[in-house]
Amino acid sequence: IDVGMQDLAEHAVIDELKEINGEMGVAILMEVKTGDVKAIVNMQRAADGSYHEMVNNAISYRCEPGSVFKVASFLVALDDGVVDTSYVIHTGSGVVDMHGRWMKDHNWRRGGYQDINVARALEVSSNIGVSHVIDRFYGSNPKKYVEGLYRVGIHEDLKIPLIGYQAPWIRIPDTKTTDRSKYWSKTTLPWMSIGYETQIAPINTVAFYNAIANNGKMMQPRFVKKLVKDGQVVREFEPVVLKQQIAKPHAIKTMQTILEHVVSQGL
Repeated sequence: IDVGMQDLAEHAVIDELKEINGEMGVAILMEVKTGDVKAIVNMQRAADGSYHEMVNNAISYRCEPGSVFKVASFLVALDDGVVDTSYVIHTGSGVVDMHGRWMKDHNWRRGGYQDINVARALEVSSNIGVSHVIDRFYGSNPKKYVEGLYRVGIHEDLKIPLIGYQAPWIRIPDTKTTDRSKYWSKTTLPWMSIGYETQIAPINTVAFYNAIANNGKMMQPRFVKKLVKDGQVVREFEPVVLKQQIAKPHAIKTMQTILEHVVSQGL
């Protein structure tokens, strides 16, 4: 942990929580090459309205990740070669019928995005753009899509040696189960593709994005470099590579460019 970075991250999270009157906020800052966690913040609102560190939600709070998951979906599609960045999606006025349910973009009241390509779909975080691609190319074989998610590392068990860590939960298609939480319907795939119907802790999202920044190499988050007693190093912990390459180099490079554009010319 870098004390300076930790202090800045804590203030940033608290300021944001106060502004939106949020209940809980997490921030994790990871060094790309080593996986070193330089800052990790878990702020939760107390009964008196103040914010304090109470639970390590960054590693234990599994939840539907939402739009940050779209990158994993498109990385699978790019890695499989079913689309490239020039593939055009007709998003219309921002509302489409997806197997009997309405899929909407955030700007549907303002007319939607009309025709946009794959790169632009991520830049503006288009629900329709992402779900259309995944449903069209994996609808007849959703298992291939989920296996792709496992392959690109968003499902990776990080094996973090801290109490409370929960590995991701992304289910394989199953239409025969009587367990409603596991049942796979026609709408499961498009909604999963935009970050719903899965359970992922924030630390896994960070590790996945870090792997993209690290040219495809996924690192285990490292919290401790060495143990020292009486001035002597008792044990050292080297950086651990969990996956040497989460996707083909071309797919990674393409995604790096898209993610840069998300910041420079997207939302």
